[in-house]
Amino acid sequence: MDDSDQQSTVQDRALPPGKVSCRNLGWCVDICREQKLDLNSLLRNLPFKKEHLEDPGNFIDWHSFRTLSDRFLHHFAEHEIRTAGRHSWQHNTMAVYKLMGSLNHSLIAHYTLGFGPQGFIAKLFPCELAIKKITDKHLEISLVMKDNLPPCRSFHMFLAGQMAGLTEVYDYEPAEVDIYQTNQGAKFNVTYSHVSPTLHKAKKIIRSLSTVNMSAHELRNLNDALIEKCRQLQNQSDNAHRVNVIKQQLEQKYQLIVNHLSEVVWTADFDLNLDFVSPSILSLSGYSDTQAKKISLKGLLSPQSYTDMKALVSTIVADQRRLTLPVTFQEQIRHKNGSTLWIDGELNLFLGDDLKPQFIVGVVRATPRRVARAQSDNVFSTTATLKIDRRSATQHTNKASINKTSDQFKKTQKLETLGQLVGGISHDFNNMLSGILSYSDIALDSTELPDSTKRYLREIESTSQKALRLTSQLMAFLGDKEIKFETVDITVVVEEMQSLIQISLSSSITIRFNYTQAMTLIHADRVQIEQMILNLAINARDAMSDGGILTISLYVRETASRGTDNLLVRRTTAQRVYLCVEDTGSGMTTEIQENMFTPYYTTKPKGLGTGLGMYQVLETVKSHQASINIESQLRVGTKIEIDFPSSE
Repeated sequence: MDDSDQQSTVQDRALPPGKVSCRNLGWCVDICREQKLDLNSLLRNLPFKKEHLEDPGNFIDWHSFRTLSDRFLHHFAEHEIRTAGRHSWQHNTMAVYKLMGSLNHSLIAHYTLGFGPQGFIAKLFPCELAIKKITDKHLEISLVMKDNLPPCRSFHMFLAGQMAGLTEVYDYEPAEVDIYQTNQGAKFNVTYSHVSPTLHKAKKIIRSLSTVNMSAHELRNLNDALIEKCRQLQNQSDNAHRVNVIKQQLEQKYQLIVNHLSEVVWTADFDLNLDFVSPSILSLSGYSDTQAKKISLKGLLSPQSYTDMKALVSTIVADQRRLTLPVTFQEQIRHKNGSTLWIDGELNLFLGDDLKPQFIVGVVRATPRRVARAQSDNVFSTTATLKIDRRSATQHTNKASINKTSDQFKKTQKLETLGQLVGGISHDFNNMLSGILSYSDIALDSTELPDSTKRYLREIESTSQKALRLTSQLMAFLGDKEIKFETVDITVVVEEMQSLIQISLSSSITIRFNYTQAMTLIHADRVQIEQMILNLAINARDAMSDGGILTISLYVRETASRGTDNLLVRRTTAQRVYLCVEDTGSGMTTEIQENMFTPYYTTKPKGLGTGLGMYQVLETVKSHQASINIESQLRVGTKIEIDFPSSE
């Protein structure tokens, strides 16, 4: 081969951008072994281990290699790194380059094979090299990093050692190599003893006679290594084939299950673009197979439901606590025939290996009846409530479930008995109060009584009216009194309840009342509203055992927003009257928020709570076509906001 057109015939794997081949990194292992240094200690915080470096078929990124090389400077002097480079020619991964070099007839041809533009260094590292012959004994080799990668001084030292040791491979004296660092790489001045072509050919013949056995041995080792690599590749291929077969079987089973599900299974991205919809969408929506393939969630859902769904997805993706929890929803879809259909559904986020959301998996089914919508088509239930993990249900035995049901039945019987007793007493007490009020009215109409006496009679009448309302509350709660809706100023209701609320709360609790100047007229049953306010105040009291602040506020807004965290019952109206009860208590856990409206659910000690207070609040909200939204944070407090349609 001529020096001017020396071309490497080495067939290496293509080097990925910014990567380093492990083929020329055997020196890292060798120098650590010779100096009894743990290589893995130098690899700390790097994304690979010693075993990765030992496989010549692997790659590492340039920045990791640069970090590793620079760490060698903390343990070894420059001459030791150069010596490692000189000795690297003896490593078995370099045998193929040595054998190819033996075909050349001049040293410059050897250097071009290793350090020229097409040499093996350019193939194993992300750099470009150029070689220039200055004299018969002097070469200049330039190295420039690709892709603006930063240069590495310790790497240059190692290459200088390899350049010096190249002449030793062919039984010549080591070359002298000087390094000049540059911003993009380095320049190497290589000086070696001049050898005439005739002497070189003679030494080549003599050396070939003495090394033929060694070359054959190296070729056998290479052959064995190739055979072992073939076995590994074959095993990998067999494993990949088995995995592919299992994957196909699972896909067939999955497709069979999905095709026969009554529920609709679908996947979509976070912009609600559908990726997959199961065939059961055909029976649910009335569309044909061809039409269903072109369907979109925007076209399938009603406009309001589509807006709500996008808001729901944004909320759960942004909330790290919800990533692994299923979220339920209830929305409307448009049937092919133009009618609307209510559906129940569940959303799950599919998480990647990095535990970050990848896409949405949804399951929907037709709602046989509007379970959570009571008394009005304009009353909605929860847009989304976190469901309890189904796995928790399996943690209870059948015996525990039976005991729990039995306890609830006994509690119900006791409450029914107590209710009958209280109902009878309330009726009798109500009759007595009616007599007191009647006689008070007669006495007040008298013109013979002095004003001081009439003042006492008016106080008796006022107190009797309050007592009458209390008995009415009891009878309304027990279902013995018909609900009476009328126009009520809720501000007046709260003002009249101030003394009752203050008596019901501990002296360590500060009560604040915030009223609005706007009209707060609502269409309501006064008794139910008073009972609801009292229940909320008592719950707030129980959450502030060490004292705190209870704030009851009233205000008016034009519209109500739809929440996604708590139970929400909504009626669209132009103006809404808001009642807000806020405390600085202990707050509620997610579990308590999920169960707070469940009848008989209580967190109070046995005998101190029936678990019906918040249930009654919810029933009042439903019957008044109102909405309730709850915000609670542990050790911060709870805010309960109820908005009513304004009757103004």
